[in-house]
Amino acid sequence: MKFLLTLLLVFAPVCSAAIEMQHLNAVTQDNNNNIYLSSHNGVYRYDGHHYLNLATVSSLPKKWTSDAIYQDEILYIAYNNGQVWQLDLGDYSAKPIIQQSALRLAATRSHLYALTNKGVVVMDIRTGLQAKVLDNKARIFSLSANESHAYALTNDGVYLLNGDRISLLTQAQVTHGELAATTWGAAYYINDTLFSYSHKHNHAIKNDTIKELNNLTFAAPHYLYFTERGYIQEMEMSTLSYTRRNINSAPGAYKRLFVDSQSNLWGLNTNRFEVFSGDMSLERLDIGSVYNVMANIKGQAWVGTTKGVYLKTPQGFQPHTDINAAIGPGAFSVTTLLEFADQAIIATNKGAYAYDLATGVTLQLFSGYVISAHVLNGALYLATDNSGIQIFNASLAALDSTTLNSGLPEGAVWSVRQHQDDLYVATDKGLVIRDSAGSRTALVDVVPVADTAQLGNEIYAATYGNGLFRLHANKWEAVVSPLFINELNVHGDTLYLSTNHGIHTLTANHDHTELLKGTGEHAFTPGSILEVGNTITAASNQGVLTVLMRGPNAGLNPQISYVRSENKTILNPAQVRIEYDRWLDIALTDYDFATKPDVQYQYRINNGTWHNIPTPLIQLNKLGTGYYELDWRVAVNEDSWSPSHSFQFIVDAPWYRTKTAFLAYAGIAGALVIFCIVYVMQWIQSFHRVFRSHQTQMQREGLSEAVMKLNEGKQLCASGDENMLCEGLVKLDEAMCRLYPIANTDASLGSSSLHDGITNLQTYCLTEAALETHFDVTLGVERLAPQLQQDIYSVLYHAIKNVEQHAKASRIDVQVNKVGQSIQVKVSDNGIGCRRLSRKTDFGLGHYVMGQVAKHYNTKLVFSSNRRRGTRVKLAFPLILEQRQGQAG
Repeated sequence: MKFLLTLLLVFAPVCSAAIEMQHLNAVTQDNNNNIYLSSHNGVYRYDGHHYLNLATVSSLPKKWTSDAIYQDEILYIAYNNGQVWQLDLGDYSAKPIIQQSALRLAATRSHLYALTNKGVVVMDIRTGLQAKVLDNKARIFSLSANESHAYALTNDGVYLLNGDRISLLTQAQVTHGELAATTWGAAYYINDTLFSYSHKHNHAIKNDTIKELNNLTFAAPHYLYFTERGYIQEMEMSTLSYTRRNINSAPGAYKRLFVDSQSNLWGLNTNRFEVFSGDMSLERLDIGSVYNVMANIKGQAWVGTTKGVYLKTPQGFQPHTDINAAIGPGAFSVTTLLEFADQAIIATNKGAYAYDLATGVTLQLFSGYVISAHVLNGALYLATDNSGIQIFNASLAALDSTTLNSGLPEGAVWSVRQHQDDLYVATDKGLVIRDSAGSRTALVDVVPVADTAQLGNEIYAATYGNGLFRLHANKWEAVVSPLFINELNVHGDTLYLSTNHGIHTLTANHDHTELLKGTGEHAFTPGSILEVGNTITAASNQGVLTVLMRGPNAGLNPQISYVRSENKTILNPAQVRIEYDRWLDIALTDYDFATKPDVQYQYRINNGTWHNIPTPLIQLNKLGTGYYELDWRVAVNEDSWSPSHSFQFIVDAPWYRTKTAFLAYAGIAGALVIFCIVYVMQWIQSFHRVFRSHQTQMQREGLSEAVMKLNEGKQLCASGDENMLCEGLVKLDEAMCRLYPIANTDASLGSSSLHDGITNLQTYCLTEAALETHFDVTLGVERLAPQLQQDIYSVLYHAIKNVEQHAKASRIDVQVNKVGQSIQVKVSDNGIGCRRLSRKTDFGLGHYVMGQVAKHYNTKLVFSSNRRRGTRVKLAFPLILEQRQGQAG
């Protein structure tokens, strides 16, 4: 039992349930990048990978918290049980400091402010002295503070708090509002008007166009975030103008917004904490456009949609009224936007148009359906639906393209590219390659071809339905990729594939593509990617998506977040000395909260073999005492591992957990096991002895009764009366019934020969036992010694009785054969078999007598049993002949 308990304790960390935070309320961050989350079961520390309840490393209560803030290495926590606690993040000592329930907390460098149901409690952080302010207000909506000033929004305006001194900044009858302290002042929302107040200039600007503002949050140096009808908006603080709209992909009900030290924007709701910006951001285009393209025209982002041309501005997406009016009336779909010869080229389903950026005049170049447009060698190439390729020079004059189109198949042209002085034309009937020798076709069997690109020295062709192909050694070979590809773009040593399900990448010398993380839910069309580099900007079916690209291992700086054992948890350790523990968890983190590729982790102990782990948590079990050096490393892919990091720890053990003590425990346990086995065997044998003694007593009683029955039967038969004779025969039959089991208890032959005894056994099997019987007996003409005959018969008798009573068999085979200088005895059946434990614990004499006979002749009793094949008993007797008179004894 103790051993099983030890196993359970060893595997306890593996089997333990995941942390479940209940009802999130607030979020804050310290100077070491740890994020703290207030919840209904305490405060959790989050390092980007692991959640750890601070109640496990301190004396903090594991109870309902309503707010948590960080200030100067101190974490202040408001509990709903009527207390405000402080936690020193240096030594993790905790204590209550305010004996009141607080709804919200704020802190400057000198004072802590706690919003209660009856005003604001102000505590001097240095002295601990407390005072109450604003306790005469009907309602206090919000409380916030920066390094030097605190602000409160009440029913009659906004107040500036400096310790227990207060002053009115803005007087108003407030029915609803929000407040957020900023670096230079405060931003506050009063009755559908947003104000940005500068304490230095004692002046506020306002914006009264915002409706239903919630979760007002400041992000240094000059941004405000808030939710408007569930969508997160970004605004420049000094002008109160929008910089980004609808940052979240879908509206949500958030309790708080939070911007971390890496400028990642987070949303906090009841049970979820999610990041919206960082490596990826989305500016939603809510005009119902299914396909969107994008281009940079004179430094400004233009977006082409199925509903016209739009300009991307800080205030959102604005329609380009001049172009839309010139191409209209009616909706049109933009397929390509590009800048050419001081003109903005707009390719649409209605034709190609040139918009003069200087005069604002729009000119139609072509009236058919244009699928894509490209600039090659200073000329504009239009790929059309049914008019082949149309070419224009820098003056927008049409050039003759008859020769080029004569080599093209009928149908749509998807794109025109130039690689290695050759022209590659992608069509819906294959790829046409035109060089100095003329035109030739390729990939005819895998049409249509959407686009081509050159990566290194190799040409790639994208098809719409059959994936990506690579021209290698003058042969097109398939590359593992999405089947439907719309466009190819190259930057550096990476090929970017635009698809209906995200942007995929292919690096040189790789044979498969990978999905760019975060783009899988977006659809991209030809001409949708604006920029490729450290940042990818592209127009998807949802809006403008920006993805920050990271190189291999970029930003990966793994370190130990905490070490957790059975007895204690140590946060951010440099070196650890612990007593013996059954398990040790070492949590790794890089404090990178933004979206990034999946990271792989490896660790090794004492310069041993590197081990892969699926998550940044190293779990060590059954550690012996001694000094350990742990190395770990990370990688975005296995080809580029980061430099290894080291951590040393020492495991000490008390005397009762040393190796010597465990050897002693093992020895004692082994001795106890042996003692138990011997004791049980002796106990079973004692039952055998009692049973045999009881059988002997029963034999004696039965023999006495049989003699009495014989005398009675003899007298009755001798009387001469027929009735008495009949009764006498009955008495004799009863006597025989008593004598038969007694006579056969030792399987005695009496004066009969072994041959006669075997014949009787065969008759018994056929009649009494009702078994299908097969006897094979070859003993020869020589007469065996009487004792040998008796012992052979005894083995046969008990084997047959076991078959009858226990085997549930329908057939028995008996073989008694003289083979050389031995007598081979074998009894087998087709019954259910007999387990070894049953043979040891059963109190019958059969197996015991056969074992004693084998022991007497110094031979081996072979007993095999199987539920499917029945039971077999084999015994080899030495050949001992009867000594005749005159022979030496």
